[in-house]
Amino acid sequence: MASGGFGGGGGAGFGGGGGRGGGGFGAGGDAGIPPPPPPNFNEKRLCAAATGNGIASSDASRAKAVAAIQFGMMSGEDMMRASTVQIVSRDMYKTGTRTPSPFGCLDLRLGVSNKSDTCATCAKKLQDCAGHFGYLKLELPVFHIGFLRPTIDLLQCICKSCSRVLLGPDERRSFERSIRAPGTDALRRARLRKRVNEDCRKVSVCPHCSGLNGQVKKVTGAQTFKIVHHRHKDGHKRDVVGHADAAFRSGFDDAVALTRELGHHVKRAMEDLNPLRVRDLFARMVDEDLDLVWADRQYGRPEAMILT
Repeated sequence: MASGGFGGGGGAGFGGGGGRGGGGFGAGGDAGIPPPPPPNFNEKRLCAAATGNGIASSDASRAKAVAAIQFGMMSGEDMMRASTVQIVSRDMYKTGTRTPSPFGCLDLRLGVSNKSDTCATCAKKLQDCAGHFGYLKLELPVFHIGFLRPTIDLLQCICKSCSRVLLGPDERRSFERSIRAPGTDALRRARLRKRVNEDCRKVSVCPHCSGLNGQVKKVTGAQTFKIVHHRHKDGHKRDVVGHADAAFRSGFDDAVALTRELGHHVKRAMEDLNPLRVRDLFARMVDEDLDLVWADRQYGRPEAMILT
């Protein structure tokens, strides 16, 4: 903790004060006789209670302090390790009974919801069991509802062909120096991250692979969450479009041959960024680009934003 514990020392609470005859239950001052304990004072009992609650250790002269807090994202493997059971059954209860079905969403290994049952994992009742995690294995990846906006922002920052951040060498070095500077706090990192996103939005041709990149946006009015990429927008210069544009549009040749009316719409075709494609793009991002997009190799790579 940041302040004093039950023993002597300079801090509020049960510890002694910093001057002569400081208040509290512990020794105070730099000289003199410690004040007598109050009636029915039990030093061992207080120290034991403090240790049990995480307030202080039995070593009364040592204060505790939180050095740092690290936030991160759990990968699919982390979720499986933290779980007690895999959910594979769609049944809530056994047929004809009110007994929870094994491997279902009400499996007793996940905890209990009434006072009579006992948790099959910790053997505790409802009032003592906080519940346990389970996991589902998905056939295909899906977007995480909590990371929709960060997913779109990150897609805007990277090339949709090679997954590199859309910054030239000079801009890249400048941002890296600012982000990795020892005095850079979280607020400044957030401002730098916003500037990286703004600069990447202006780039049409990837400086690494010369791939074309356009606007990434969510489709409004769709029944499900859908992201598209205006990769071959008409605003691109003809000399820039070149081979990449021809290769993209050639994929519609068979469809146009069967339905000629589609030929008028090919120029407005957009690339569908489904969860499988997005996860592949994020997984191919190199570690040296992660600082620029405020990600971390150890505590949360970008592909962790896509549920599998």
